[in-house]
Amino acid sequence: LIGFHRVTRFHEQLDEPPAPGTRPRVLLDLGVAEATAGRPEGEAHLREALQTATDDDVRLGAALVLAHLLGRREQIAPAIEVIDLAAARLADNRGRARVLLESMATGAGMLDAATSPRLAARMRAMRRAADHAHVPREVLAVAALVAVHANEPAPTCIALAQRALAAGPRIVPEPTDLPWFAQATLA
Repeated sequence: LIGFHRVTRFHEQLDEPPAPGTRPRVLLDLGVAEATAGRPEGEAHLREALQTATDDDVRLGAALVLAHLLGRREQIAPAIEVIDLAAARLADNRGRARVLLESMATGAGMLDAATSPRLAARMRAMRRAADHAHVPREVLAVAALVAVHANEPAPTCIALAQRALAAGPRIVPEPTDLPWFAQATLA
């Protein structure tokens, strides 16, 4: 019932219409509410939010939710395309958002036999990045999984997974975190 009310409220905001420049944010909020409620039109609203976003926060939010939605349906290649589209449009192409998107693309790409070979170079780069100090936990978690799949020695894989778990303020994830926790614990 709460989801229905949220969807209705965001639809009303779109119908008003929203103030200039706020439409992509309203589309993002609507798409998230619809996706959470299991409504299929959420995907279209998330895609429109991604296409029309003028700031990186909306762009990143739309890409992460849309890619997660596609990934849950085992549409890994389209999920990676969404992630790569968002990454290409980031205003700050070297910041944390870019790192998060790359870790999500490589982590998702490993799950599909069709996409994994195409992402081999990106997975190796993610693994090399984990050898540096002060690496985000998302990178460490994906690198741990890459190391496992590459048959690196168990102590190396364990060390990467432990670094991922220790790299943030909490060992367990927040509900809004990327899937780093599953990747680290699988490794």
